[in-house]
Amino acid sequence: MLKILEVPVLTNLKQLKFIADVIDRDPTFLAITSLIEAASFLQRFIFQVLVLKLLTFGEENKRCPHQHLKVVEILEFTGEAVKVELALYIIENAVVLENIIFDTRNPVLIGTQWEFKESKDRKMGRRCARKLGAKLHLGVT
Repeated sequence: MLKILEVPVLTNLKQLKFIADVIDRDPTFLAITSLIEAASFLQRFIFQVLVLKLLTFGEENKRCPHQHLKVVEILEFTGEAVKVELALYIIENAVVLENIIFDTRNPVLIGTQWEFKESKDRKMGRRCARKLGAKLHLGVT
């Protein structure tokens, strides 16, 4: 069985941008929730996975209330299972969450004439984001 690395307490971390290339079923990706839990004063979290296929967390996410996380951005959100699971984890654990942003744009296209081009993936992402929005507390957009 794979043992996930223990993350030290990150008391001074206020903002984190996590960008990763992920290969199918890469178990090291499981460490992202441990990283969020270790950064107890984290206020802004930006999440971008560049390559993603059939990846899932693989186990029930535990409850770990986060007292400072206010803003979360999930980039290139098209409804993949791991991004949905991460969003649900954050919605359930971020006690003072003020804003969660599901950005459906492809980062490679930002700044080009195709940045806002409609696609099947973007439609799927918006539909999934609306469903997740139903699980949010009042006051979270």
